[in-house]
Amino acid sequence: MINIDPIPILRNLSITGGYPVDWKKWIFVLGLSAQAVIVFMMIVLLKELRQEPEEIDLYPEVSVKTEEVVKERASVPFSRYVEGSGKVIPSSEYVKISAPIQGTIEDVFVNVGQKVSAGDLLFKIDDSLLICQLQEKKSEMQTTLAKLEIMQQGANTFDLVLKQKEIEQVKKAHEIHQKEHEILLGLYEKNAISNSELFQKASLVNNTNAHLEKILVEFEKMKSGPSDQEQKLGKALIEERLANCRTIEKQIEDCKIKAPIDGRIFAVNIHPGEFYNSSQTAAIYMGSDDPLHLKVYIDKKDAWMVNPSPKMRAVALHKANPKIQFLLEYVGVNPCFAEGEYLELIFSFDKQKNPVYLDETLDVYIEASEKALLDYQFSHMR
Repeated sequence: MINIDPIPILRNLSITGGYPVDWKKWIFVLGLSAQAVIVFMMIVLLKELRQEPEEIDLYPEVSVKTEEVVKERASVPFSRYVEGSGKVIPSSEYVKISAPIQGTIEDVFVNVGQKVSAGDLLFKIDDSLLICQLQEKKSEMQTTLAKLEIMQQGANTFDLVLKQKEIEQVKKAHEIHQKEHEILLGLYEKNAISNSELFQKASLVNNTNAHLEKILVEFEKMKSGPSDQEQKLGKALIEERLANCRTIEKQIEDCKIKAPIDGRIFAVNIHPGEFYNSSQTAAIYMGSDDPLHLKVYIDKKDAWMVNPSPKMRAVALHKANPKIQFLLEYVGVNPCFAEGEYLELIFSFDKQKNPVYLDETLDVYIEASEKALLDYQFSHMR
């Protein structure tokens, strides 16, 4: 077998026909070509870096990600606009319904989605204990009224006669005890009785005398009637009893929670039999959803480009389906920047013609004020 080395053969062949090739020359030419390409790329890069930056549009159109969305959003009917984010809310905003007192829920009279009118009963707290307390307070008031009436009328003839007979009986008993005390005192001087027996009789005399003085004062008082001070105290007590009754009656009425406005029930967080604590979450959420409002937030730096007024034009676009778009009607503006340094604008729209729901977020485009733009451009021309 004959061994043939291919390397010397390849070195003596060329791609053009087998003539000998100078490999060193070809390698040198290729190296120069590579250097020329690198130098050319560096020159082009330096030229681009030295170019002045393009003029930035002060009012750029909405940036989007897909060509399809660009076509859909190109229908915004304003050449210059401010973009914002809007949240669908009730026109009354959310009304949180709570009770001023706590207790067991007796009954709930509404369901989610139900329309109610102002004054309709929403739910009721058990008031049986309060009713018992009211009856007790009314009984106390009636008793006090009866006593005051008797005091004002004064004692009748029969009462005076009874009191006179009582006075006569006490006087007789006092005279008898006093005579017995005088007899015992004489016996005591003769050492016929002990000191303790004399002391007991003296105490009995003093007691009957004190009782006699007391009923005599009562008798005089019955004849003259109650004093002005006693009548004032009686009237004050009546007023106190009446105030207690009114307080309990108000608490009983507070157990019946009613709708403060016309609207719709959005959430019910209570059930019959549960214990309700007013410090916890609201029992019911409701509000007016006819019409709905759109609370729109725009960045503080763009606030100068809008002129809040009834003539303001704005359009809302659905985030998931840009084909859903509708004009908005200006309602009002928050006079100060909201939390997060956003300007808050309120718009209304017809919910019957637009399939949107509460708390849904929409893209909003507000036409920029031509006067504000002209003033801004003029200030930059000077």
